[in-house]
Parts: sequence; C-alpha cells; structure tokens
Amino acid sequence: ADEIEYPLLAQQKGAEGQVSAQFVVEKDGSLSYVRAIKGTGAGGDDGAVRVVQNALAFRPGKQRGKPVLNKDSKGTQPMISIEDAELISKTFRVDAHYANGRWSGTVYDAKEGKGLPGANIVVAGTKVGTVSDLDGHFSVPADESDALYVSFVGYESVRVATK
Repeated sequence: ADEIEYPLLAQQKGAEGQVSAQFVVEKDGSLSYVRAIKGTGAGGDDGAVRVVQNALAFRPGKQRGKPVLNKDSKGTQPMISIEDAELISKTFRVDAHYANGRWSGTVYDAKEGKGLPGANIVVAGTKVGTVSDLDGHFSVPADESDALYVSFVGYESVRVATK
C-alpha cells in the first residue's frame, strides 16, 4: 500500500478505480510476466505493474513438496511440470458439518492427517462448488439435503451427505 501513487494524469482526468494484474511466481518466489489485465488507464495500469514488480518475493507453489512451476526450453512461457509426477492412490477424510445454509469443514490427507489444500468440493447435481484453502478448509452454500462430492487428483473421491 505504501508503494501506490495516484498518477498525475489520472488525477487530471479524474480517473479512479481498480487495476487487476496478472503474474507468475517463479521457483525462487520472484515474479515474472507481470502485466495489467484490467485497469483504469491514465497511468494507473503502469503504476500497478510497477508496484507488483517491486513486491517482496512470494512463496512459490509446491505440490507434494516439489515446485510446480517450470519454464519450457525457450524460457518464454510458464508451464506446470509433470516430469516428476508419480502415480499415487491415497485416501482423504472430510470432517464437514451443515449450518446456516452452508456446508463447511476440512479435507485431510488420511495418512498424514494434514489439511489438503486445493481439493475440489462440488454440491451434487449443481454447478456450485469451491476449492479447499491452504489449510484444507472449505465452505460452500447448499441445502442440508444436498450431498457434496470431494475430489483431489491422485486420491479416491468421497461423497459427503447427511445421515
């Protein structure tokens, strides 16, 4: 927030609003391919790109302890690396409860007992769903009679319903 400046041109034109930026977090946490994808114009887009480029390093994404981003041989486009992928067949458990029009809970790796981030939770028979957060937590609007389907690549899917 300390880095954000209201550009003079934007002030003169009375332009204001939000700027959405897109970027890639590299293996070392640095940012690349920074660009404004929706903005206000009048210098605001360039300012947003500058702020993102000057941001502190991020924690790069990992799956099963391995970095997920890699660059192709030309180094021009980010891609997901599957060269080190291994076939697994694990199970997870879901602790869920229904209250106030929402199913909420946590998805855990059954063996390790840790929250499972990125699990897909879908309300049966609908297009409504969500993804578990970094700690495996989720919350999704539904009726109490609706079942949930929970899935994650490499794991057996689970159906959650009231008894």
